[in-house]
Amino acid sequence: MPYRSQAEPLSEQPPYPDWSQESDRDFADHIAPFDRAYSPPRQPAGAPRTVRAIGETIIDRVHATSVAAAGCASAMMGSAATGARSMAQDLEGFARRQPLTALAGALLIGVACGMFSRRRA
Repeated sequence: MPYRSQAEPLSEQPPYPDWSQESDRDFADHIAPFDRAYSPPRQPAGAPRTVRAIGETIIDRVHATSVAAAGCASAMMGSAATGARSMAQDLEGFARRQPLTALAGALLIGVACGMFSRRRA
């Protein structure tokens, strides 16, 4: 007959923290040190108020991030527009100084584009 172990009796203490005996405020105090960005509500509140405060914090952060991203994108577009204007002015100045060279370059670019488009079709 194979050896069978008997089950050990269950202890009264669960292996995980028993949060049911603590208030929502105590739970938030346990969680707050792990989340530096969490700012607890100024008044002791129940679970709905805590969830609402966390939701408002998330909304504020998303708004700030989207504003910063929009500012960065605007700056990048401004820089690209300035670069394009500068290149167009340089090309126009070159075409005014050496018109035959500019026409020859345009002809070569046109022939190259035509060859590439023919190979695709």
